[in-house]
Amino acid sequence: MPDLSLVIPTYRQARIIGAQVGQILEALDRLNTRYEVCVVVDGDDDGTAATLQSIVHPALRVVALAANTGKGNAVRRGLLASSGRARGFIDGGGDIPSHCLIDAYRAFTKTNADIVVGSKLHPQSVVEYPLMRRAYSWGYRQLTRALFGLNIRDTQVGLKIYANIVVEQVFPHVRTDGFAFDIEALALAARLGFRRIRESPVVIKDRYPSSIRLGTVLMMLVETVSVWWRVKRFGPDRTGSYRARRV
Repeated sequence: MPDLSLVIPTYRQARIIGAQVGQILEALDRLNTRYEVCVVVDGDDDGTAATLQSIVHPALRVVALAANTGKGNAVRRGLLASSGRARGFIDGGGDIPSHCLIDAYRAFTKTNADIVVGSKLHPQSVVEYPLMRRAYSWGYRQLTRALFGLNIRDTQVGLKIYANIVVEQVFPHVRTDGFAFDIEALALAARLGFRRIRESPVVIKDRYPSSIRLGTVLMMLVETVSVWWRVKRFGPDRTGSYRARRV
């Protein structure tokens, strides 16, 4: 059994994904731990899978989905198909450097955490975002805190490490295929009693103008409210399945 299973969801990143995967493999090799990396190509219409197949490494596996289904589905499928004692994901594209992954994994092993989340609000994080994106991020943090009451300052960074039992008990019930899957997984984990959550620093430098559209923001809001309603109306029974609460 690997000590760490890492999922990298990617979509239309044929030109850059190879370099990122290479850097991650090198970083994990230096860590001297047993690991596997699963890159999930969420709809391959630009040759991303072919680019990845040219990388020969015994720990690398590539899964190419027939159609673009959403980051949440790609991460869920990758995590549930993995077997590591710790399982996590890092966003494809290279926005988060590989050393942040190593920091998160070390935090996981040293603190006996259920979940480690990369956080832009960690004191050691270095974050350079356009003003508009900072505003969106702040607003979403206030919304999720009001709806879910989680003691997590930042739920949306694309870097997380989970204990294998968290993945096995939580992710079969995560229904959101879009970006709100993060908050759904964290909310369900809290409902199931997994509350040892630690933050890890990240470095994110995005100097380009924000490309977030109003439609994307509205979709995110709808997804988040839908997650809140499901978590509120449904509760885990003793088998970890979900049933409607009696009123």
